[in-house]
Amino acid sequence: MNIKRTSVIASIVIAIALSASVCGGKAAIGEKIELTKMNILDGKVEILIPSSFKIMSEEWLKLKYPNENRPSLVYTNDDGSVDVGFRYTELVGNLPELRDNLKSAFTNLYPSAKWYRCGIEGINGKEAVVLEFISPAIDTEIYNLLWITILDGKLMFSTFNCTKKQLGDWKEAAGRIMGSFREL
Repeated sequence: MNIKRTSVIASIVIAIALSASVCGGKAAIGEKIELTKMNILDGKVEILIPSSFKIMSEEWLKLKYPNENRPSLVYTNDDGSVDVGFRYTELVGNLPELRDNLKSAFTNLYPSAKWYRCGIEGINGKEAVVLEFISPAIDTEIYNLLWITILDGKLMFSTFNCTKKQLGDWKEAAGRIMGSFREL
């Protein structure tokens, strides 16, 4: 893999990894997670998003994702502790190469991460790299679910993250969100 691809992947990895480390609020006890269909990327993609989530402000986006390769669109809960983010970017290799490089980058960044899965899966007829793991953060651990696919010749990075403490409330919803991802 060339240096440009390595640096792009590394900066995306860092942006994703830092995403949930700024805030660590708790989900409301007994919170019912209702999901609503949304069209994003100028109607190119349909996905379920929690109905209570709002688009993260540009100011908060820059604070929570200080790297320039931050997601371009993030939906978040009121305290910013649970996010669904998207980044549409240049194509850097094929999916198997991307899977291997992301797994390696995350493993190097977080050797103590607990991995649930790392592979290529089908999501509504699209092949996607799927990474699911818990990584350490400054004062907590973060649950990360990433799915990356090729859309119109570009990479579509999609992420869901929350604190490990919130995982019991959010894991099923995270799976439904990823499973709803559909190219229009």
